[in-house]
Amino acid sequence: NVNVRQASELSLEVVNMMGQVVYTIDAGVAPVGVKALNIDGSKLTPSVYFYTVRAGETSITKKMIVE
Repeated sequence: NVNVRQASELSLEVVNMMGQVVYTIDAGVAPVGVKALNIDGSKLTPSVYFYTVRAGETSITKKMIVE
């Protein structure tokens, strides 16, 4: 879940260990409040990935493991 503090463009990008983009979500303009972004892990092979959530000018990157 993402807590959007002001209406802004919301997106999610997943990259593999080689830096290749393997999954994206463009959620469009999200209103203020909590927004859920779900990653369909069935489309990813077991590995370590990094995902970045962007809301306007703000972004955060985290690691995820698909088994």
